[in-house]
Amino acid sequence: MKDFFEERIKEEPIRGILRYWLERCSSNCIPDRGSIDPTTIPYQYLPNLFLYERDESGRFRCKLAGTDLVRVLGRDDTGDYLDETRCGPCAVERQKLFTEVFETAMPVYYRCRGITTHGHQRTFSSILLPVASCDGRPVLIFGMMLYGPLEVPSADDHPAATADWLLDVAVAEYNDIADNKAQAMAS
Repeated sequence: MKDFFEERIKEEPIRGILRYWLERCSSNCIPDRGSIDPTTIPYQYLPNLFLYERDESGRFRCKLAGTDLVRVLGRDDTGDYLDETRCGPCAVERQKLFTEVFETAMPVYYRCRGITTHGHQRTFSSILLPVASCDGRPVLIFGMMLYGPLEVPSADDHPAATADWLLDVAVAEYNDIADNKAQAMAS
């Protein structure tokens, strides 16, 4: 059996926001900016959503950070660049994931372990979803981040284990999106 993108996503709310995005996809499998409307998003998802815009230099600036993300992370990234707000070994990897979404116009799901500004270690799960301008080119990355319980590092953990690091990455393919879009529209 084929390993579909949605099946790799462990968290139901993230699968829910993926289905929301799929329902708004146009014929080129990417929704336009006007179709992502906060008044149509299930309210329970709003505190965990984010929105990034890519500038001319290729950097990603946070346009929106949900209230629960601000609370858990201990900072409001709104207005800040992605490369300024994330530190640790996977900062470069996270930038690559955002760039891949932008260049391929395909969603990416990833999980990582990170440290909040409060010093709490947690596992975070995120989905990155491209959003297009009227000409069909990606202009925004819309997504959701969820977090696990506080983790206590063991005495055997080595220092890198307390910094950010990727645990899992799933990149959608065109067939995954087309198949899931057909299923979303049928339900």
